[in-house]
Amino acid sequence: ANWVFISGSDKEHRHLLDLIWSAESLRFGGVPDERIHIFQDYPDYLPHATPFALEKRIFPLKDLAESCPKIESASVCFFVFSGHGSYEGIHVDGTKISPFVLLNVLRNMKGLERGFLILGQCFSGIFDSLHVRAKPAIGLLGATKLHYSFSDAFPLTHQGIVLQDKKGEQVQPWAANVFLMHFFNWMRKPIDIDGDDKI
Repeated sequence: ANWVFISGSDKEHRHLLDLIWSAESLRFGGVPDERIHIFQDYPDYLPHATPFALEKRIFPLKDLAESCPKIESASVCFFVFSGHGSYEGIHVDGTKISPFVLLNVLRNMKGLERGFLILGQCFSGIFDSLHVRAKPAIGLLGATKLHYSFSDAFPLTHQGIVLQDKKGEQVQPWAANVFLMHFFNWMRKPIDIDGDDKI
């Protein structure tokens, strides 16, 4: 599977840290780096990405539509959104990427049989009216409807959630996206949530 992370940060590094946490969680679960692609617009990303050896996995958000069709083929692709959403879509350098455009980028991924939109940004309910049943089918998992998402101080040490770089140094707390933080913590340590004895 491919994992494509997308964030319109409005120059707030906290959204980049959300994506780094998510990527580190996937690595913890054995996902290889070549399957992780981070498209974001935070201008000074290197000091945050380099301690995690992620600098080669980060690309300009404005290149999303052009770059995604070039990603290696996979039958499953996850698009994960963080950053600032609005009732118009995801804001990027004074413009916007609409839900319709994002859905088409996902549907045009090479080899795609199933896609998933994991929405952590504010106003993710604007994706609810998309035609997701057309082939390939797209699943939607959103943190909010038409309101703001919830952020809280990270790390949540009482839950054993911390972000450490390659040297073992803990990243200073930030206002993390609570939905994405817990979703990717579940990816690290899956549990049977619905009680059907399956993960």
